[in-house]
Amino acid sequence: MLKGMLLTVLFLGTCEATIPWDYTGFSRFPSFYFGADQSGPQSHTELEFVARFALSGWGWQQSYNANRGHHGESAGMNAARCLRSVSPTCNDTHDNCTSPDALFVYRQSENLFTYYDLMEAVANNSDFYSASVLHDPVTNKVCGGGGLLAFNNQTFTNYWSNVVGGEIVAEKKLGVNAVFFDGFDKLYAGDTLTTQGCPNYDSDKIASELRNKVNATKAFLETLKDGNSVAIISTYNFFENKSDNYDFIAEDKQKNVGSMNNISEEVYAEAWAGLPWVRFYEVWMGHGPEQDTAILENAIEETRLGIPFIARTATGMCHTLVYPAAAFLIAQGSHCYWGASSGWLDSNIDWHGEYSWDLGAPKAPPKRQTYYLWTREFEKGNVTVDVKNARGYISAQ
Repeated sequence: MLKGMLLTVLFLGTCEATIPWDYTGFSRFPSFYFGADQSGPQSHTELEFVARFALSGWGWQQSYNANRGHHGESAGMNAARCLRSVSPTCNDTHDNCTSPDALFVYRQSENLFTYYDLMEAVANNSDFYSASVLHDPVTNKVCGGGGLLAFNNQTFTNYWSNVVGGEIVAEKKLGVNAVFFDGFDKLYAGDTLTTQGCPNYDSDKIASELRNKVNATKAFLETLKDGNSVAIISTYNFFENKSDNYDFIAEDKQKNVGSMNNISEEVYAEAWAGLPWVRFYEVWMGHGPEQDTAILENAIEETRLGIPFIARTATGMCHTLVYPAAAFLIAQGSHCYWGASSGWLDSNIDWHGEYSWDLGAPKAPPKRQTYYLWTREFEKGNVTVDVKNARGYISAQ
């Protein structure tokens, strides 16, 4: 715990998030598990495997059936109850003998009605349904087939913050620490509105609706903070202005990418400063030098500001996992986690050798040696990442 506190002070920024659980990611590798099986974990052995990770959770594949009062989150909570009773066994192939720092369950943020019991709440309440879904500003027709939420409607946002937020806080009693919100900035993305009955939304109006969602989420996060719970926010948005100080200004080719719907991560960070949220990267590294550079720059900026991040690598996108794992360590701050998988089901997840790395805590922020090259010193070794050639190097002391 002390190391996590020291590193938080070392990299503290004005947008610092508040995370209420102890972080073990400087005393063991902060491995991340995100899987699912519609039937849930089947055995003690399977639960024990999940318990080996520093952060574990279940996704949308846990299934949903509103008619039976069952949804994926309930299945995830049941799995969490079981998991909390399991301690991983230490053996020759497993170095981590500590249970997860935290557990999370999944909720989708773009089309909430499709995924959990908000659907049941509005099923027999036409007034609440009308208040909760987005309508075309001219024709007043329901947009997107009824699944796009009206974050500009106070009746709905009050329900979302107080009732749904209250549900998530109550889950803490079952050992669930966080909720994973998928697709945050994809709200109203692409041609969803114009092709599904809402042609009167231009880019400015769409950006305005996303800002409404950001503001509504602030109230939601305040509810979570009062209950010591956390939101994991899956986003593709980046910071537009980064404070990456290095001596190669002439080589600076930095590109500002990932501003979906004209909203940058600055908007999130400023609105949610001091609140409990973690940023999630769905596909960490493997996109080529320019985009990988932009991703790493952004994660370094998040750590500088005190915003934790979780990074998931798709195993088929990198020729070796040393590269994305090393890139993670270059940017790592308190309450950051990394994992790799070939998909989102339990069967797609393995225990990788990188999870057994033990470099201790970083001694200082990373140093940018050239445009594509970073280094960082740790208590027990050093890390180098060459983004141009997609290579990572670890030298343990």
